[in-house]
Amino acid sequence: MKAGLVGILAGFLLGVGLQAAAFAAAPLVISQIQTGDTASASNEAVELYNNTADDQDITDWCIRYMSASSQLYSSSVRYCFTAPDQLTRVFLSAHAYVSIATAEYAMPHGLVPDGRFTGSGFAGAGGHIRLVGLNDQVIDTVGWGTAQFAEGYVAVLNPAPTAPTSSQALVRKLFLGTVLQDTDNNRTDFESKTPLFRSGGIYEVKQIVDTCGNLAGLQEFVPADYGYDEAGNCELLSADVCLNIDAIQLTPPQGKLSDPLSNCHDDVCSNIEGLQIELPQGFALLAGLCIEQERRPVLITEIFANAGGSDTGHEFIELYNPSDSELSLAGYVVAIGKAFEKTFNLFEHLQVGVLAPRERIVIYDTDLGFTLLNTASGVRIITPAGNVASETSYTEPKDDMSWALFEEGWAYTNQPTPGQDNQPSVVLLGEDESTSSSSLSPCPAGKYRHPITNRCRNIETDTAMLVACNNDEYRNPETNRCRKIATLAASLTPCNDGYERNTSTNRCRKVAAAIDELTPCKEGYERNLETNRCRKLLSAASTGASVIHESDNTGSVLQNTLLITAGLTALGYGAYEWRSELLAQARRLLRFTTGK
Repeated sequence: MKAGLVGILAGFLLGVGLQAAAFAAAPLVISQIQTGDTASASNEAVELYNNTADDQDITDWCIRYMSASSQLYSSSVRYCFTAPDQLTRVFLSAHAYVSIATAEYAMPHGLVPDGRFTGSGFAGAGGHIRLVGLNDQVIDTVGWGTAQFAEGYVAVLNPAPTAPTSSQALVRKLFLGTVLQDTDNNRTDFESKTPLFRSGGIYEVKQIVDTCGNLAGLQEFVPADYGYDEAGNCELLSADVCLNIDAIQLTPPQGKLSDPLSNCHDDVCSNIEGLQIELPQGFALLAGLCIEQERRPVLITEIFANAGGSDTGHEFIELYNPSDSELSLAGYVVAIGKAFEKTFNLFEHLQVGVLAPRERIVIYDTDLGFTLLNTASGVRIITPAGNVASETSYTEPKDDMSWALFEEGWAYTNQPTPGQDNQPSVVLLGEDESTSSSSLSPCPAGKYRHPITNRCRNIETDTAMLVACNNDEYRNPETNRCRKIATLAASLTPCNDGYERNTSTNRCRKVAAAIDELTPCKEGYERNLETNRCRKLLSAASTGASVIHESDNTGSVLQNTLLITAGLTALGYGAYEWRSELLAQARRLLRFTTGK
């Protein structure tokens, strides 16, 4: 019997605990609804209650309405708890009320509501009120009268609560102490009673935001002489190297350089030291590189105008880069004709961008669509600036003879060599060999024998049109011929310490300083491995926001006290209900102990 009693009491207490958890599940509940009064159907009000011991953030929560037979809440907003700005939050205090009412209701009932309804009213015969949070999360729903989607609704068996009369409101029942009943069954949780609406439980909190998270301490505002960089960090305005770009730039953006006025511009020539806002005169832009034009002319080195048989596909013009550097063809024009009247843009027609050092290029008539006359014509190369880089004219070329440039000048040769070094004519079998160079008398001093004509000619002193010597050669000023540098370098005086000999010019030049000899960077700076320059280190960024809020746990203590009281009450109730059985057991025990 004792075991049975203990089990009943334990089950009761467990049931009380489970009910308490179920009855107070939602943080906020709809506590009262009035759909009109005796004066007017427009006298409407809704009350919400914080069913917890903690303040609740209700920013942008909304009250929505739908008819008795509809579930469409999206266009039925009656009121939203909107903050005045993005840094402000709206809170409802623990165990506090907030009321929203129509303008018609407030005055006669002496209510100062926390907000006023907008839109159409509530149907007295039946309808729904829903409280939704962010992203339309459903917090609580209450239906009345003919509502078909109330919490716990089952047709006939468990309909929505009866619609209140004009003098009453639908009021949520009290469960225990400061906790209102919430079983997710509107018919069980609500009753019709005389309304008593309460308000004033909401308040606003302004967030305290650190505007400069990268600086020590809390800055509610950006300090004087500071501004934001692109990462949202506060930096001194004086540190901005690009005044013409929004936000503070501690270093110029990639591809840009800063001028003396702290304005940053695109560097047109990234391969040239310093800042070039515009393309320098005499340069062409190719693949992001600025290539000097006028000092690196293109030379015409061979023209083949009269092929034996058909000329089409066989006529060609050979061009040569005599310099030690790459040569861009951007902007270069080839002019053809007696008066150089026909012009062609080399880059546009050939799609050839660069000539390597000492490289030849052969342009055929089918490449550009030109025709070289067999009688007389000329070819000219014009620089991007409009200057003549090279030109030549020819007359009456014989079949299969090309007009070629040699050290001695232009001459015809019976050995066309497109893309290769030019070769002089050779004596063919059957020709008169009496004029071969082996049987001729030596030329006088100051003269040389022409390899093509076998005639003695004066040694030219003008080397402007001569083909440049190779990298390992130099030009003999007496003969204008190229000689190996190796024979000269052996007799040169050794270079001083810290200097080395340039293999191209045989001149001494200073050895570049190693990176380990550079002056160490200052504290807070690091060395750029690409430029060897010191640059400022960027500090880590941090931002944050805080809200100062104290929680009140007095409600939780009160709730626990009430639960204990409820348990003791249940024990007393059980003793009362089982009083007869307990008295009988007591009498049996007394007789057993006394023997009576």
